[in-house]
Amino acid sequence: MNRAWSFDLSKLPQKRTYKRFASSIRPIFNLATIPTKVGLFGLGTIFSSVLALAYVLNLSFQKKTQGLSEIIPVFKKNSYAHFWEAIIMGIFMAAALAMGYLLKFENPYWIPVSCAAVMQGASLYHIAQRSLHRIIGTFVGLGFCWGLLNISDNVVMLCFFIIMLQLIVEILVVRNYAFAVIFITPLAIFLSEAANPLIHSPNDLIKLRLMETLIGSLLGALGGWILYKEKIRYASILGFKKISNEFKVG
Repeated sequence: MNRAWSFDLSKLPQKRTYKRFASSIRPIFNLATIPTKVGLFGLGTIFSSVLALAYVLNLSFQKKTQGLSEIIPVFKKNSYAHFWEAIIMGIFMAAALAMGYLLKFENPYWIPVSCAAVMQGASLYHIAQRSLHRIIGTFVGLGFCWGLLNISDNVVMLCFFIIMLQLIVEILVVRNYAFAVIFITPLAIFLSEAANPLIHSPNDLIKLRLMETLIGSLLGALGGWILYKEKIRYASILGFKKISNEFKVG
């Protein structure tokens, strides 16, 4: 009877097995860094808001708006279209981020960023144009970034590049998106990867950035096609109306 209930202790997993198991189920995000990142994000938001407020106040003092008549929009957007756009945008953002983690990229957030930038187009033609511009602009910008990374030896030079790139982007982004992306690409890399050891390996960094931009742009183009495809859009909005009417009747 005792023999039936006995077992060999040597067959139990060792401590290393437990450590491997614990490390395999550790969370994707480092929870300890969340307060710091939230604080930095908040400081940046406050600083941007203060600059925007100062700019608006400056304009309000320069121009008198009392005599202006009310602007009436010519086209009134369907309220159900907002739900449709929000759902599609959320689905593709989640899919883009999940794809980045499934493919085990170093910076998976670059995929949803590229996807969101492409899906912000005002029409199907505009989305296709932005997707093409982003891919071409990123390709050229990565070559430009590779050259800057090879000549930036210290932090002072890196800060100088960031200031100059930001100035150029603000001038070009409202005129030519494709040309602006050439400078947006190195600016985004310098801002997001300044403390990453990968920035000292330009070849690996450029390769990852290009691959993630391609995936994000293609996902954004697909999402934009679904977003502005008339048949899908009309059927979805009609479905939202039916659901809303059923809730009102009930």
